[in-house]
Amino acid sequence: MKLFISETTAEELVSTFQIKVKEVIQEEVNKFKPQQKQELKFYTRKEVCKLLGISLVTLSSYIDKGVISCNRIGKNIRFTDKHITDALIDINNKKTA
Repeated sequence: MKLFISETTAEELVSTFQIKVKEVIQEEVNKFKPQQKQELKFYTRKEVCKLLGISLVTLSSYIDKGVISCNRIGKNIRFTDKHITDALIDINNKKTA
């Protein structure tokens, strides 16, 4: 690493250093700020069946066995991305075990 020092006063050097340190600290702080919440998308049973390539009967079986979680809104059953990905991970882990 080469270091070049030009005709810079101590105050200018300290000021430049402080600015750079503030930038680095701000970048690190921004990494830990909570991300904006994404809007939840709810999927119907038919949509989930199409995504997973399974039948409605199989999906009902998975719900009964607890393989996939769901939200019940009145008589309707809805699934979120998290429900689907958790089920896929669970199914994949059972196949590889």
